[in-house]
Amino acid sequence: KGIQLFDLRSLWLTDVSNIPKDIQFDLVIANYSLGEISSVSELEQVLSNLIRHTKKYLVLIEPGHGHGFSYIRLCRDYAIKAGMNVVAPCLHNLKCPAGGTTQFCHFIQRFDMPSFQRKARPPFLSKLGYEDERLSYVVLEKVPED
Repeated sequence: KGIQLFDLRSLWLTDVSNIPKDIQFDLVIANYSLGEISSVSELEQVLSNLIRHTKKYLVLIEPGHGHGFSYIRLCRDYAIKAGMNVVAPCLHNLKCPAGGTTQFCHFIQRFDMPSFQRKARPPFLSKLGYEDERLSYVVLEKVPED
């Protein structure tokens, strides 16, 4: 039984474990999902699957607070040990400068709230018309095999 061919230019998945092992994507993004995993062994299994299906770039995004950044840092370390290179936000594979401190790496992205969202928010938030989202992320590049 062969694999049925279908368009893989864009695919939204909630479970990468069902993808045939030989299929890879140029860009794999996991956002606001890794922090839901409670055990390190399960996190490493998910990361292993994500890395296996990454042809070029793997982008991991979590909320920009201490807990979210701790997941990003764990994932960054695991991916480096698996042979990937860090592309952003830092430009090196060295130990994370924020590791072992109370500091955490995060960025703020402002976005306009659509009217339906403003209606659902408390008045003091909806008057602003925008929200600032804090996020931590890492972009990793797969090193081509010789």
